[in-house]
Amino acid sequence: MKEVGIDPSVLHYTTLIDGLSRTGNLEACKYFLDEMVKVGCRPDVVCYTVMITGYVVSGELEKAKEMFREMTVEGQLPNVFTYNSMIRGLCMVGELREACWLLKGMESRGWRGVFELDLRIKDEGIHFLPPQLYASKTLVNLTLGTKLYLGNLPSYVSLPSLKSLFIDTVFFDYEDLCCVLLAGCPVLEELSVHHHDFPATPHTISSPTVKRLSVDYHSPDDVDSASHMSFDLPKLVYLEVKRLDVTDLIKGIRNVQTLHLSPDSVHVIYSYCRYGLPVFENLVSLSLGSKNNQGWKLLAYLLKQSTKLETLIVKDLNGYTGDVSMPLNKVKVLTSAETASACIFF
Repeated sequence: MKEVGIDPSVLHYTTLIDGLSRTGNLEACKYFLDEMVKVGCRPDVVCYTVMITGYVVSGELEKAKEMFREMTVEGQLPNVFTYNSMIRGLCMVGELREACWLLKGMESRGWRGVFELDLRIKDEGIHFLPPQLYASKTLVNLTLGTKLYLGNLPSYVSLPSLKSLFIDTVFFDYEDLCCVLLAGCPVLEELSVHHHDFPATPHTISSPTVKRLSVDYHSPDDVDSASHMSFDLPKLVYLEVKRLDVTDLIKGIRNVQTLHLSPDSVHVIYSYCRYGLPVFENLVSLSLGSKNNQGWKLLAYLLKQSTKLETLIVKDLNGYTGDVSMPLNKVKVLTSAETASACIFF
């Protein structure tokens, strides 16, 4: 561009820095930022925010702080995206007081739009999040974790815009998850609850609005809690379950439209079959993996109870050989992945 006599603009430099930042080349980002200043091209708030976000994502929070201070000294006031990146970075390393200070700074400057926060805090222990977070009117996506205890949640939790919540190994006091946190999310649609190698597995998930749920539990020292897992999710249409040892899983999933069952889940649901399976009136897509005869028998049960099923994906059947008869069904698409010598008869 320079060779043909065209001087790069702020937009050109920002686009270049953004691309380099996404590849993790922050040294090159800083080089071009400094070059901008040398040639008299003043970085704007968007350019600084790109740099700050790059530092936060790479875990270089001190450099992000330095860049934040530099932009304010240069007269560039941070916007909502700048604040979001800084608050996320501070919460990730447990600097919650400073995060709270930034939230107050946002409000004092008229910015009231924290849309997305990733609060996977690295140091374990009790952490009390900024009170403003529990009453954010604009927060849409929230991630909490990891191996974290938040103490007693405040009774005033109100997140009226939150649609997606990812909980990664968080200890909740009795019923705080459902009766306080989820109860304060009236439009929540997507919920992921992961719990790995940490006591006090959340054993009840209840929400009148959640449509998509992902559960991944692996807490060998807390088997009893997991074995009494229950769902109360009347609007659920999608469920993904991994490594969950429960016998009453079926109760809350009869209205799902898409169901994925891993080999580790199949034997649990199969054991439930002796009590009878409900009719899956809305199920149109089923993916099932198994490595033994239980998987085939469960598949027969599910097909019988899934009158609207259109897509069936059978996988992870290595090591099993045999024939199985299935009931008549309206399945339109059948996909078999990694199958061994087996025959399916409809």
